[in-house]
Amino acid sequence: MNGNTTAPTARTALVIGSDTRAFLGVVRSLGRLGVAVHVAPFDFSSVALQSRHVQAVHRLPHQFDPADWITAVLALCEQIRPDFIVPCDDRSILPLHEFRDRVAHLPLAMPGALAYAAFFDKGNTRKLAAHCAVPVPPGRLLAGGETAEKLVADYGLPLFIKPRNSYLLRALESRRNVITCHSVAAVQAALAGLQLPSEFLVEGCCTGIGVGVSVLAQDGVISQTFQHRRVREPVGGGGSSYRLSETPDPDLLAMTEALCKSSRLQGVAMFEFKVDDATGHKALLEVNARFWGSLPLAMAAGVDFPALLFQQALGAAPAPRVIYRVPCYARNLLADLYAVLGHIDATRGAGALAHTAVVLRWLASFGRLAIGRESLDTLARDDPRPGWLEIKAITLKVAERLTRLLPGLRGRGTQQPALAVQAAFRAAAQARRPVQIVVACYGNICRSPYAAVQLARALQSCPHGVVVTGVALAARAGRASPVAAVAAAARAGVDLANHRSRFADDALLQAADLVLVFDSKNLALIEARGLPLQRPALRLRELLGEEAGSCDIDDPYGHDDASFDRCYQLIDRAIAVLRTLLPVRESAA
Repeated sequence: MNGNTTAPTARTALVIGSDTRAFLGVVRSLGRLGVAVHVAPFDFSSVALQSRHVQAVHRLPHQFDPADWITAVLALCEQIRPDFIVPCDDRSILPLHEFRDRVAHLPLAMPGALAYAAFFDKGNTRKLAAHCAVPVPPGRLLAGGETAEKLVADYGLPLFIKPRNSYLLRALESRRNVITCHSVAAVQAALAGLQLPSEFLVEGCCTGIGVGVSVLAQDGVISQTFQHRRVREPVGGGGSSYRLSETPDPDLLAMTEALCKSSRLQGVAMFEFKVDDATGHKALLEVNARFWGSLPLAMAAGVDFPALLFQQALGAAPAPRVIYRVPCYARNLLADLYAVLGHIDATRGAGALAHTAVVLRWLASFGRLAIGRESLDTLARDDPRPGWLEIKAITLKVAERLTRLLPGLRGRGTQQPALAVQAAFRAAAQARRPVQIVVACYGNICRSPYAAVQLARALQSCPHGVVVTGVALAARAGRASPVAAVAAAARAGVDLANHRSRFADDALLQAADLVLVFDSKNLALIEARGLPLQRPALRLRELLGEEAGSCDIDDPYGHDDASFDRCYQLIDRAIAVLRTLLPVRESAA
């Protein structure tokens, strides 16, 4: 760590965000300075909250109304009086920027108005890059009436359709992801699904390796830099899971300096390039004008960006540029495991020997930990708990998968869901009150409203009654079921024509005797709430045991009629099994 990074111990900081790597890096950096760190997370299941540097955890309201969210932020700041506020992701930066007049008095670590306009809209990023003579992948903004054939003719395959903004202020609950298309038909399907083509751009493929240039700047002048290269990433692209530090490339640094100067960047940013070592071609992919997921690598290598940004916010003169360690490796352990498994799955025809070699090379790479050339993103000697908790979670995930795959273990875990259902009904019966069941999915427009009706019908003979409530875990309330869902439900004797979605408030989930969901993503959304439930949420399909194969009932939204029929048939089968699990008195009735 930079020897100049000192700060008065009386300081207080508020860190807002959800990305564990960036969020935890900021928390640790400020905590090591003696700053009292308060956090307002979006994900209450994050291991980052177990850091010894977290002094207090605060819960902000859901962001369906950004103005209300800002009001809550202002009230929290009035309570804790932070000297420094770090929004770590787009979901916090967007509303803070939109309501900048209301928060102008707060000590926010924000990129500045020009940089915000340039880097939080990928279309504007391309424009600024053109102005600064920085190469970008071939592409352009989309317009109405585009044809897949013309786009493929212009830019080839694979083709990437990118949202100009990862999040929109009007829908902060939903992240918009890049669509990768490997055929003309895939491009046609992607275009058909775009409600507003002008909010997207199209880009052709750019070969090479991902290289990131991270900076700290003040009014567009860079004071600190760090460069890393991706070693491994998931099949099909996405965030890197394994990366290493490297000496700054003069060309990339010159491009970055030009972009920072033109945008008058204030604070931190990571500029992501694609570099083809064979041809020497370099192109800017995107810019994250906030703390980024690979921040732990920069800190491990010696560039403590959060501490340096804190110093800058306090008015200190820029510190001398840090000479960081090269090479230095860092690994996102869970993502790296999934990346390796993904590469094995994508090369099924390679044979067991080739796959064994991949696993052995992966295991051998951990030798760098022993010689001090590698770190794990969440594990730190002075703050070990988050890392050990992540390792424990990974171990449990692997054990769960083995339980499902190995013949001798399959089926052993299927009794647990049945016991949980029976315990929920017994607890309500002993209290002589109705059983409270919450059925939850992402949007409460396809799966949960259908299941709620069918559950209420199946359980209507319970002696003390049953109350079944269908809810959305992420999407806002008041949405109607899609036409395909209404039609498929009608074929099964369920009327969803007048259904309108309801959002799952925390109190409802906590009061439920039983919370039923449909897939792993639903479970993750509940875990992110960090609520003490009466008993752990269950995936409905777990009740089918071995015959279910996967424990998920996939979301049919956006798919064909047959997908809805299969979904509703699975729900019916699972409910039939649940009905048999009730105490004898109820099931006999």
